[in-house]
Amino acid sequence: MTTETYRTPAAPGRGEITEKRSRFLAVVAPAATDEEAAALLAEEKARFFDARHHCFAFCLRESGPRCSDDGEPQG
Repeated sequence: MTTETYRTPAAPGRGEITEKRSRFLAVVAPAATDEEAAALLAEEKARFFDARHHCFAFCLRESGPRCSDDGEPQG
């Protein structure tokens, strides 16, 4: 059995950049379960309902990594 170290954010945080006239928003927050991570994603989708893509990535000790580019074009 391997021992892995996971870093967990102490508090939620937000960031934003604009690249080639596209706005990219980022959110980081602690989540202990798949349900907590899914709830955070649902909140962000509701908050930014007009966004074309909602990409996400998270890694939970119990279930491992999950991610989606939500159909984001390459490049």
